[in-house]
Amino acid sequence: MRTVKIILFVLLAIAMPSMLLKAQTADEILEKHIAAIGGRDNWNKIHSISMSGTLSAGGQVADFSTTVVDGKAFRQDFTMMGVTGYKIITPTAGWMFMPGAGDEQTRQLSKEEVYDAQPQLNVKGNLIDYKSRGAKVEYLGKEKTEGQDCYRLKITEKNGREEHLYVSADSYYLVSSLSHVMVNGHEMDVATVYRGYEKQPEGVLIATIVNTQGSSINFTHIDINKPVDENIFKPVKK
Repeated sequence: MRTVKIILFVLLAIAMPSMLLKAQTADEILEKHIAAIGGRDNWNKIHSISMSGTLSAGGQVADFSTTVVDGKAFRQDFTMMGVTGYKIITPTAGWMFMPGAGDEQTRQLSKEEVYDAQPQLNVKGNLIDYKSRGAKVEYLGKEKTEGQDCYRLKITEKNGREEHLYVSADSYYLVSSLSHVMVNGHEMDVATVYRGYEKQPEGVLIATIVNTQGSSINFTHIDINKPVDENIFKPVKK
């Protein structure tokens, strides 16, 4: 028994430095990422973000806007060829009206869809305050993504939801992400690419070009901490 204990002690002694190094490396990457996009103090001052621009998909272009009140509500709107649709997410419910997808009236989102959309309520993204949410972040090594050398991080939320994030080894900006979500009742992996980072008057940097699932969003106007009428987060019956 004593021999077994000695062997276990030796194995732990060998493994512990690499375990600590891995955790420390993840924290180092996160701190450099947060500093690169404006710093934790500046981001913690942000309570709401409103962004508008254009959405390109399937050869069509639509006017597009997103409004988020931190931790409370999220809304997206688009208008294409005179037809308007929207999506609303709150901590407990969500609604969608997508006429281009065959919706004839506003429909309530399933619990799974609302659950998967909860990260959209966080104006700071998933990394800045992950510890306060009880989430964990792991460093999984370097990978080439979008032509860049990136650090691959896996964030696991308290409820088990996982997302893989790729942070540039050069700029420390978020380059892309991969998450497993529920879309229109179907489970799927969604890859998103972030480009065109621009510094805002409030000192934070925001990606103005977001590509996902064959669509591209180009944000041309951004308002931070602008008063938001929370009535916009109530569904309109169609």
